[in-house]
Amino acid sequence: MWWSESLGLFFAVVSLVVPIYFLCGTILIWLGMRHEAAHNIPAPMFQARDLYGNNQRLADHKGEVVLVNVWATWCGPCLSEMPKLEHLYQIHKNEGLVVFGLSDQDPATQRKGVATVPVTYPLLTYDGQIPGLYRYVAGYPTTFVIDRRGILQPAISGDQTLEKVDNTVVTLLNRQP
Repeated sequence: MWWSESLGLFFAVVSLVVPIYFLCGTILIWLGMRHEAAHNIPAPMFQARDLYGNNQRLADHKGEVVLVNVWATWCGPCLSEMPKLEHLYQIHKNEGLVVFGLSDQDPATQRKGVATVPVTYPLLTYDGQIPGLYRYVAGYPTTFVIDRRGILQPAISGDQTLEKVDNTVVTLLNRQP
């Protein structure tokens, strides 16, 4: 009798846990898609520490075009786009482009992950005040675009990222606040 009771308890727990797990995952994906679709609203302000412990604040970049690239070291497409984002940053930083890389991974993991793809733009941690809009995305990489007025433009995610980011950046840099 003990074996059948244990097996019944196991299936009861699994039948409760699995749907809850999938429900939570579905809610997070829906939330991420909603965040990525947000645009024409003021960009939520954030303050975070970079890999070197310096505070970085979105509020310090008024009048500039800001890209907030959500990435992870385990994400191959994220790592492959970083040199291209770095190139874009180097070309346009004197015109008012700011790029932030934002990851939920600790500084040591981030440093190890970008050892082969060094970048000069700040890589941020979640150590600070990061609104959920930037934390919860449906897919990696995702780039949030903020114009010179501090207004969110449509986020860019997936494979189309770099060409679309380049075109968007050039258009927004040419507009005055």
